[in-house]
Amino acid sequence: MKCLGATIMNVLLGLLLCGGVSVQAQSLAGEWHGTLVTPTVRLRIVMRLVQRPTGEFDGTVVSPDESPATIPLSSVVIEESRIRFSVPQIGAAFDGAIDSTRTTIDGTLTQQGVPMSLTLTRDEHSAIAAAPHRPQTPQPPYPYREEFVSYPNPASGFTLGATLTLPPGQGPFPAVLLVTGSGAQDRDETLFEHRPFLVLADALTRRGIAVLRADDRGVGASTGTFETATTADFTTDAAAGIAYLRARSDVDTRHIGILGHSEGGVIAPSLASQDAGIAFVVMLAGPAVRGDEIIVQQVSALARAQGAPDAIVTEASRQQRQLLDLVMTAPENQRTSLVRSWLAGRVPDGQLEGQLSQLLSPWYRAFLATDPATALRRLRVPVLAMYGGKDLQVTAAGNAGRARELLAGNPRAEVVEFPQVNHLFQTAGSGLPLEYGQIEETMAPAVIEKIVNWIQSAVQ
Repeated sequence: MKCLGATIMNVLLGLLLCGGVSVQAQSLAGEWHGTLVTPTVRLRIVMRLVQRPTGEFDGTVVSPDESPATIPLSSVVIEESRIRFSVPQIGAAFDGAIDSTRTTIDGTLTQQGVPMSLTLTRDEHSAIAAAPHRPQTPQPPYPYREEFVSYPNPASGFTLGATLTLPPGQGPFPAVLLVTGSGAQDRDETLFEHRPFLVLADALTRRGIAVLRADDRGVGASTGTFETATTADFTTDAAAGIAYLRARSDVDTRHIGILGHSEGGVIAPSLASQDAGIAFVVMLAGPAVRGDEIIVQQVSALARAQGAPDAIVTEASRQQRQLLDLVMTAPENQRTSLVRSWLAGRVPDGQLEGQLSQLLSPWYRAFLATDPATALRRLRVPVLAMYGGKDLQVTAAGNAGRARELLAGNPRAEVVEFPQVNHLFQTAGSGLPLEYGQIEETMAPAVIEKIVNWIQSAVQ
């Protein structure tokens, strides 16, 4: 689920950068280290510049807190004491001043109109920083079968790339489809090198449950376009996954369920309310109130967790409510100008267009109006809804009680709160997104055990 303003996913998209033509730049070859810091996330960045015989530069960049994968550089321009580079495909650009010793670059990374300070320090001898320790990530060989598969979504014409894990034996096996949260996610829902869907799939498959997990449209092995899609579009992708499982002779079609995290926790009950053949639903941090209310709750929770006084929290929530009302109700032919006028003077000039683009995107406007109430009231299959007491993105205080109300007519529904876990269901301190990459635990063992035991019971 996206945070307000400079979202986690927006920051991750800004993992950047460069390459190109140089002037008097021989001394810039080597490794450069820096840290990108925002109120919600802290990312180490390592850039390696290599000079070719032609004098041009290329190289790679890696964010070890996100992934050990390196990203190739392009289009570096170095002029005297400045270096500039850009990555047009993700809307990122860097402009930095090189100090006189040519050991420090002090600059600004701008991504989607949002500027972020980034200082890079040269280190000629250090190796690329090690990937963060993730002790729960399963390592092959696995005691079960793993198939890399693909299947069509007839509603969109796209093809989704996925992994299916199957217990030993011929089956047929009960199965579950995993549905990711917001932002462009791969099949493992990878974030800061945490791979929660891989961890879950491993735990479930070891206990006799087949698991299908897919890359979002436009991500990894999946075709299509992510940027213009809405929650309703992603629901059709989930429906395609269910259809694929039903077509497998080694899957028990009577016992196919769906597990969704965050935005996936909206998709799961929505699809199950339309498809009577879905046998069970698991919601991990699934919103139980309308999207605009989720955003207001986020603002309040994040501000309070960062130590803001009550008066500031109240005012921030009031202004957010005012802005969202404008986004949702302004006449279409005036919406852009009215929202731009509201933002002017409230956000820095360099951030205005980026904020405007986010607020008026198809996904954001559709999400604000998405209300899970109807779907949750209609569900009569087993439902497990889980919330974290330190979740600042889909708060337990704002959603768990409402989920109980909406599911009250379903005797097979259960709502569970884990007081010490965050939005990723990690055992957390403050719950701020800044901690996600710093915590070694991918998912609290008690959470995993609850999910596995509950699904096993639901399919008996």
